[in-house]
Amino acid sequence: MKSRNFIYFIIAIGVGAAAVWGTVFYLSPSKKDPADTVSANLAEKASANVPEGCGGDSTAASPTGVALDIPGDADLPSDPRVVALKAEAQKAIDDGNLAKADALLSEAKTRQTQAFDTLAADRVDSSARCAKIALTQFKYADAAKHFAQAAAVLPPGEESSQARLSYLDQEAWALYRQGMEHVDNAAATSAIGRFRRLLELRPRDRGPRDWASTQSGLGNALRRVGERESGTARLEEAVEAFHAALTEQTRESMPMQWASTQSDLGFALWRLGERQSGTARLNDAVEAFRAALTEQTRESVPLQWANTQNGLGLALWRLGERERGTARLAEAIEAYQAALTEQTRERVPKQWAQTQNNLGFALLSLGVREGGTARLEQAVEAYRAALTERARERVPLDWAATEYGLGIALTRLGEREGGTARLEEAVEAYRAALTERIPERVPQQWGITQKNLDAALKLLEERRR
Repeated sequence: MKSRNFIYFIIAIGVGAAAVWGTVFYLSPSKKDPADTVSANLAEKASANVPEGCGGDSTAASPTGVALDIPGDADLPSDPRVVALKAEAQKAIDDGNLAKADALLSEAKTRQTQAFDTLAADRVDSSARCAKIALTQFKYADAAKHFAQAAAVLPPGEESSQARLSYLDQEAWALYRQGMEHVDNAAATSAIGRFRRLLELRPRDRGPRDWASTQSGLGNALRRVGERESGTARLEEAVEAFHAALTEQTRESMPMQWASTQSDLGFALWRLGERQSGTARLNDAVEAFRAALTEQTRESVPLQWANTQNGLGLALWRLGERERGTARLAEAIEAYQAALTEQTRERVPKQWAQTQNNLGFALLSLGVREGGTARLEQAVEAYRAALTERARERVPLDWAATEYGLGIALTRLGEREGGTARLEEAVEAYRAALTERIPERVPQQWGITQKNLDAALKLLEERRR
């Protein structure tokens, strides 16, 4: 009995640690990013003849310091009429006719200005087209560079201010996508700076809806960076930004944007609640997700609905871990299963695998509290389903996290069943996880997985005697 208690203690630690250390539960924000809209709009407006030689390499691009290509006089094409006007002006100067020289040079300057503006407009168009190409190739750092170039080349003045702000906004969202999808912390941090600058350039009183959209973008960037850092400062700032956005994105005036931001707020509160004691933040997360679902219906936006259901499941699962009883855990399972009705393997295989993994942890937690083996069997089934898409070569740490969860579920089954088969499978799963959870890369995950492996081996040895 002493050995069984020791195993349970380590398993309980492992289940709690898995969510923080081992698993990326979601990847995409709960609303369609403006970067997606940017790509679609540019695809509609730009011709099929995209410019050649956009250059850039997303692996070499620097999202924190973009080199801006601004045309100068030397870039202007030679205009024979300008050359002739300058020659006539020089002759007039030599003849002492300064008034005529002034008029000729004024005409030459006007023609050069027109040429400069035409060249600048062409460069803006080319940069925007290059950004569109980069977005479709998922080279978000390159897209950010091209959007920044387009903003810089626009002529100064109020007439260009809206276009400039639009390109700067698209630059910020491209950096956000680079940080999110390529795990590029420098780009995500740069996105935070860009969004903050945009809030200065277009304050709330000038354009409340644009201001709210920027607050939402800032919140998402802060959340992503905060998830990867220790502490809670960035996550607290993200919550503040989402609350700010909701002061303009009201349900009455902008129901879908309101719902998307409520869902984003829910994810930030869930992550914050995981790092804090108590249940206040987690309860707030549940409230935000449920608010979002009042507008994000399955019929109108099925994948957004599913993503929010997944977020609701995460918050309920963590609440269930901290509270007594099984009601919250049962609700979490229900939310995950609802999400899977739309997040099918054929439609969104990556999200399907993530939700299967999340479902596995909820079933495991419920199975530990209940008697019997039915829930634990279901957890094993969910983990194995996730592993059909979570391949080691594509997502090694996610694969290891699922192997680890599978090991815990099999260990618990092995405790409740006779024989050694389940325990042997658990040992195999833990050892698989440890091929990626190495101390040099993820020391905490390695340590907890190694302890669970040692406990399973000890119990296996006792069974074999």
